[in-house]
Amino acid sequence: MIKFRFEKVVAVLIVLVSTILVSCQKETNLNLEDSKSDEGALVSTKSSQEFLLNIIQNEKYLSQVAAIGSERATNDELKKFALETKVKHNANFEKFKLVYESNGLSVPEKLPENFREKLYKLTVTNASDFDKYFQNNVSKEYKAKLDSVSLLINENTYKDFQEVLLTVSNGYNKNIDSLEEIQL
Repeated sequence: MIKFRFEKVVAVLIVLVSTILVSCQKETNLNLEDSKSDEGALVSTKSSQEFLLNIIQNEKYLSQVAAIGSERATNDELKKFALETKVKHNANFEKFKLVYESNGLSVPEKLPENFREKLYKLTVTNASDFDKYFQNNVSKEYKAKLDSVSLLINENTYKDFQEVLLTVSNGYNKNIDSLEEIQL
């Protein structure tokens, strides 16, 4: 009699455990299917919207910095660097902007005030001091932004944006290296 009850208890436990495992597997599959269907909607939360907008504005700002550098630099290597980075930042800006706008959001035409002030300082720098000023300040900008991006990658804060963060991070690293190689 005890043996019979023990077998029933074991059988009931097996059924319960398998039911729980099957329901967990179904829930996991549903979550994976839901996340696949939301791939286009990467900016569904307010923090995601702000994050991507910040990246977009940084790329637009750095593109404008590079445009100024390509016009005002007197050193050929620095001018070439500025032209190349302008193209890269413009491409990133357009790519990220497209993702942002595909979610029904619009990117403001004007950059934030702090970026406009930095652009103004860059445009009014003396011609004789421009190359050194440009090289130093752009390098500092990349390093500061790289620190922020690296922190977000390490913390895995924005899982949906890891590709964006890696793209930006790799670009900033290459640009820092390129700037450091330029001898003025």
